[in-house]
Amino acid sequence: MVAHSVPKDAVVVRMDADGSRCSCSRASVCAPRQAHDAHYNAE
Repeated sequence: MVAHSVPKDAVVVRMDADGSRCSCSRASVCAPRQAHDAHYNAE
């Protein structure tokens, strides 16, 4: 993570592979949230 935008609750992450950056929801990069979503959104 290289930046955090509080109003948008988003983070900017830098990819190890090529150094590119992308902005995404903080929840989408949070491991506990991913585990929660995988468990409760499984069909």
